[in-house]
Amino acid sequence: MFLLFVFFPILVIGQYYELDAAYPLGLKDLNVSQVTAVAVVNTSQGSIEIHVAQRGTEERPFIVLDANEGRVIRTYGEFKVTLESPHGMVSSIGVGAPGPSTLWVADIVNGTLLQLNPETGEVLELVGSKGLGVNPPQFSAPADIALDGAGGLWCSDGDGGQANRVMKLYTSTPNSKPTYVLGCGNTSDAPGCFSSPHSVSYSSRFSHVWVVDRGNNRLQVFAAGIGTLLGEWTAQAGCFGTLRAQPWGIRVDDSRGRILVADGGPAGNPSGGEPGVVYALEINSGAGWSKDSIGSCQGALLQTLSVPSEATAKPHELAVDPGTGDVYLADIGVPPSVRKYRFIK
Repeated sequence: MFLLFVFFPILVIGQYYELDAAYPLGLKDLNVSQVTAVAVVNTSQGSIEIHVAQRGTEERPFIVLDANEGRVIRTYGEFKVTLESPHGMVSSIGVGAPGPSTLWVADIVNGTLLQLNPETGEVLELVGSKGLGVNPPQFSAPADIALDGAGGLWCSDGDGGQANRVMKLYTSTPNSKPTYVLGCGNTSDAPGCFSSPHSVSYSSRFSHVWVVDRGNNRLQVFAAGIGTLLGEWTAQAGCFGTLRAQPWGIRVDDSRGRILVADGGPAGNPSGGEPGVVYALEINSGAGWSKDSIGSCQGALLQTLSVPSEATAKPHELAVDPGTGDVYLADIGVPPSVRKYRFIK
């Protein structure tokens, strides 16, 4: 027990997820570069696929893996045709109606959001253009997308760039004026402002929108309906177990009342810096949770998941399978990879 405490202190809290060290079997055989995002997709045949976005032009931008072993099923998309540079990606699984998933991708170079047919790669919808405008919506550096299953779409416009904001749109009228815009118009650490809002996720359990405010080392939480700021979880408050935490990506697992947060490592984990990790936190224990409020982060940390790497580990964006609870991580480090953490309890 003493050795267990020294080397794996997270097990004293509890082991809720376990790394599948063999996953994925097929990705290493492809010439991929900068794996930026991953999404869990329900197909028209009712099977689950794992879609991976990458930026290496010697392969197609999207690679489809099977969920069990990570074997390559197919690739799709064309750079310069489908998109320029994929960043965040999300499917409607877990928030949409039963049936085939819709798939949305943020193109950070072109400043657009694309809805794709995940089985054919066809572009079904193109939203926005490069810029800082609001009506119609434009994006400076769109990083990630969240969906609510009722037509709501949020874009975190903030992997660098000038916008530092989050827009809420409706997919039924995607190029019309946003329902609301979060942020202060510039880089700031004031409440409700952002410095590189790098990721966004929706919680149907409480109708909350969680935003990774990467430059300020915190998560900010907003009421989804009107965009009211409800509070923040910060590294300084000990929400992630270390003051050096820098959240990069987030996904909410409403079925289990948890959030998964990718920590890219201190200062973006430069070469030779500390490896990144993934935090599993609880969001529905204790008092204080409703559509108009959030609970404290004290005691919310369930487990810190290590990210193995031969050189650098840079946890970037996440996906959760709402059926199994398994977590998938897009690791943008060297070598680029997808990590799978199997749900235990």
